[in-house]
Amino acid sequence: MLGMYDGTEADWMDDVRSHDEDDYDEAGDEYFNNVRSSQSEVWNNNASAKVGSKCHCPVCGRNFVKKSYQQKFCPSKKGRSSKCKDKYWNLQRDYRA
Repeated sequence: MLGMYDGTEADWMDDVRSHDEDDYDEAGDEYFNNVRSSQSEVWNNNASAKVGSKCHCPVCGRNFVKKSYQQKFCPSKKGRSSKCKDKYWNLQRDYRA
């Protein structure tokens, strides 16, 4: 592919990188905005659900029964923190940064 390019190899690599980054930025932003929006909607539904209601985890989609008023994610396994909760807030933090 470089043989058909008139510039230097460095120029060609810059063109390739900038093209890929532009495509990723446009498609990536739209994708992550959709993910954040749908996860936030599920999180809000879980926040307003009553204790004992069936809920869906906003990250993995697993069904669980809400056992506490503040529970919004699927329960963690014996003593470990919820990976879904961490993934959710890391994605939200990336968006705000």
